[in-house]
This record gives sequence, C-alpha cells and structure tokens, in this order.
Amino acid sequence: MSETLTTCDLWLGGYILSESDAELKDVQVSFEGRKSILFSIKGEDLNELAKSYYKQEALANVAELRAKLNFLRDIIFESRRQRKSGR
Repeated sequence: MSETLTTCDLWLGGYILSESDAELKDVQVSFEGRKSILFSIKGEDLNELAKSYYKQEALANVAELRAKLNFLRDIIFESRRQRKSGR
C-alpha cells in the first residue's frame, strides 16, 4: 500500500529514497524566521523503513545513500540561490 511520509530529516529522506522505489513528491523550504525544510516522500512500506532507521537497524548501500543525500542537498541549495536572486 502506498503511503506518504513527511520529514525534515535529511538523512532519513536520503535513506528512504536510496533503499526503496519511493519518490520525492514535494519539498517545502522556509527561510522566514526559523529556517526549515520538509520532504514529502511517497512509496511502499515507508513507515517500516523509518522504524528501522530510528531503531538504528537500517542498512544502506552507501554509494546510493550518498547520491540521494546530494540530490536532496542540491534541492535545498537551489532554493537558497533562487531566494537570493529574487525569483
């Protein structure tokens, strides 16, 4: 069953994207007041992956995890660049 998980945890988002067929559906970046970011991810068994992550039982392909973390960071940095340039 497909589910949606929303998180501000970059590492959790990277882990889930690297270890499943889940898709990044939305990213909300706020630079007002307290800076924050929310990743919305849609896919199968996301809660099970999140549980293993929080229990410190998660196993990941390191190369894939690094690629997904870089992907998420690129989104954050692009949002910052757009904000600074006034777009």
